[in-house]
Amino acid sequence: SVDTSFLDEVRRREAARKEEMRRARERRLFISVTERKSLHEPDEELFVVPPEEGEAAADLSDRARLVGIVVHDALELALFDGSDDPEGLVGRAAASLDDADPEYPSICAESTRLVGAFIASPLYWEISEGAVLGREIPLISIDGDCLLTGRIDLCYRTNEGIVVLDYKTDRIAPEDAERAASRYREQISAYTDAVVRAGAGDGVRVFGVVHFIR
Repeated sequence: SVDTSFLDEVRRREAARKEEMRRARERRLFISVTERKSLHEPDEELFVVPPEEGEAAADLSDRARLVGIVVHDALELALFDGSDDPEGLVGRAAASLDDADPEYPSICAESTRLVGAFIASPLYWEISEGAVLGREIPLISIDGDCLLTGRIDLCYRTNEGIVVLDYKTDRIAPEDAERAASRYREQISAYTDAVVRAGAGDGVRVFGVVHFIR
C-alpha cells in the first residue's frame, strides 16, 4: 500500500494557508486581530493584537466599536490632497449604518470630530505631500516558521522613505501616548518587516508609525 500521510499533511497545510489568506483579505484591523502563528503549530498564537486596543475588547461598547469602524472607513476614502471634508467622508463611511438608531447622530458627530482632527494634523499634510502606495492592505506573510496575518491601514512614500501607518482610536492621555504605542511595537515592526520582505522598501528606509487619532 502507498503511504499518503505526507501528501495528506501537505494538503492540510495548503488548506490552512488558503484559509489564512481568505481571512487576511477580509480583515479590518479594528474589528479583528493581527496574529502571528507558528506554521508547525497553527493553533498556537505567538502574539495577538486585540480589536481596538486601549481597553479590553470585551469592555468596549458597540458605540465605541462603530466610531472606530467609521473613522477607519472614512480615512480609507480620503484623497489626501487638501480637499477632504470630514463630514462628507463620514457621511459616506456611515452609509451602511442604521440612521434610525438613536446613537447614529452621536456616532457620526464623534467620527466627524476625529476625522477633522486628523485632517488638521501635521501627519495628514505629510501624507498629502508624499505618495500614497496603498490603504487597508490585507497582509499575509511568512517569516521563518511564523505566519503573520493582518491589515495595514496606510502605506505612503516621503522623501525620507516608506511609512507604514496604523491608526488607533484608543482614548489616550498625551502623557500616556508613548507607553500606549509600546503595546503595538511588535505589531508595527512585523508590518514593516513584511513590507521590506515584499520588496517595496528595496534600497529605501521603511518606518512604522502608530498614530492615536484622539
